[in-house]
Amino acid sequence: MYLLDSTALIEIIKASSKGQKVKEIIGELPITFSSITSFEILAGSRTTEKEKISNVMQSAHIFPFDHEAGIISAAISRQLKETGKTVQPLDIFIAAVALKNDLTIITLDSDFERIPNLKTIVIK
Repeated sequence: MYLLDSTALIEIIKASSKGQKVKEIIGELPITFSSITSFEILAGSRTTEKEKISNVMQSAHIFPFDHEAGIISAAISRQLKETGKTVQPLDIFIAAVALKNDLTIITLDSDFERIPNLKTIVIK
């Protein structure tokens, strides 16, 4: 199963060619994303996009960021610091949700590839 980050979800909402690629990958599976992605999308959206976003979110499965994901996030953050790599905290949280639930992240952001043991598909 797949977990979409905000970059992939935005492309679906925009109905872009990259969004179509994401839809082709997930096929008949439901659209899934984390509660962190929900925050990112809602905080950064324009008023004119609210209806499209609402429609996508109503039919999606949203994985929560919980205590276990917090523990995984802390471990990821320590590993990245030890290797001198940086990834935005919200992306670390999303990665933790994916790792906790054994999901592959679909994204347009190659930063996720820096996270050890995370399965990713980067849309180009």
